[in-house]
Amino acid sequence: MTDRSVEGRYCRVKTKFWTDEKVRNWSDDAKLLALYLLSSPHANMIGCYVLPKLYACEDLGWSLQRFAKAFEELLRDGFARYDENARLVLLPNYLKHNPIENENQAKAAAKAVAELPRSPLLQDLKQLVEQLGKHFLKPLLEQLAEQMAEPVTVTVTITETVTNHVSPNGDMSGETPDGTDANPNGESKTDDVKRVMDHYNRRFAG
Repeated sequence: MTDRSVEGRYCRVKTKFWTDEKVRNWSDDAKLLALYLLSSPHANMIGCYVLPKLYACEDLGWSLQRFAKAFEELLRDGFARYDENARLVLLPNYLKHNPIENENQAKAAAKAVAELPRSPLLQDLKQLVEQLGKHFLKPLLEQLAEQMAEPVTVTVTITETVTNHVSPNGDMSGETPDGTDANPNGESKTDDVKRVMDHYNRRFAG
C-alpha cells in the first residue's frame, strides 16, 4: 500500500491556468510562486494556511526581495491574500477548484481550521465557504465561527478611600466614606470604638 504521507496531498491546477489573461501578464516568478502556493508543503485542504515568508524563500531558494516582488503581483491581482501578523495566506479560488465534496471532508477541513491562528482572513474564508452553498459544510462553518469568536474580558475597578483615626494609645482604625470600618477583621466602626474606649478607661480611669 502506498504511504500517502510520503506522496503528499493532491491539488487540482486547471490547464487554463496558463491561458488565463491575468496569469499571462504575470512575471515568470509570479507564475512559479502561484504554483508553489497551490502545492506548498505547508498548504492544507482549505487553501488557507500559515506560511512564514522565510519558509517560502527557503523552499524556492529565493531571496526575500525576490519573493516580495512576485508575491506583490499575486496580492495585487487577488490570487492571494496575506495577514502579516498571523503569517496566514488565503487563496480565494482554492475551494472553487478543489471543492470539499462530502461531510467527512468537511469535518477534516474543520480540524484544519482549528489549527489556524485568529485572523481577519478567517471571515473572508467563511464567506467563501458560504458561497459554495453545500449543506454538509456546516461543521466547517461552525468551526470558523468558533475560531473567530473574540474572548470577552470584563475589567472591574473598585476605588475605596480609607480615613485613618489614631486612638489615644496609638492604634489606628480605618473608616470608609460610607461610615463602615475598614478593619481587616471585619469589625464594625461601633465595635472598634467601643474596644478602644474600654481599653482607655481601664488604663487611665481605673
